[in-house]
Amino acid sequence: MAIWYKYERDYSDETLIKVAGELEETVENAKEILLGGLLNENRVDLYRQYTDDDGEECTEEAHSDGTSDTYTLFMKNELYTRLWEAYEKPEYTERKMLSQRLGYCFECHSVFYIVHNDLDEYGEPKKKPIKKMMYTDIATDHEYSSANTAHNKCEKALEKLRKAINDLI
Repeated sequence: MAIWYKYERDYSDETLIKVAGELEETVENAKEILLGGLLNENRVDLYRQYTDDDGEECTEEAHSDGTSDTYTLFMKNELYTRLWEAYEKPEYTERKMLSQRLGYCFECHSVFYIVHNDLDEYGEPKKKPIKKMMYTDIATDHEYSSANTAHNKCEKALEKLRKAINDLI
């Protein structure tokens, strides 16, 4: 871009030949490089900073991710569909033990829960992370004889997930 600025950002054929010569690239490659540079210059910050009424510095997202790129949406949908199919491979109890061991909600798959009795400084309910359970607690919950049994069951469930995900690839 500095070389192009030297030629006053002129996009004529003569200027492009000079820029390509200085870059030691073909004219087509120089055009691609300049296009990439121009696109970088036109970027927009995703977050804006401002000072609120109390004088505190705040940052908020200026542009939400509302992409309508059909390819991206299709690929995300395909990925999520296949991951859910892989998640269904282990048995019900294995999935339940995995949720307890890895610390997420079995029903909604969230990694936190909301405590309505405990409010933050803005009066909103606090979000607290779901704690991971130890194998001894999982064994007690599922009426297994030892923590080793719960550990082995969780490892088998993880192996089933790995295999199912590898089958997707």
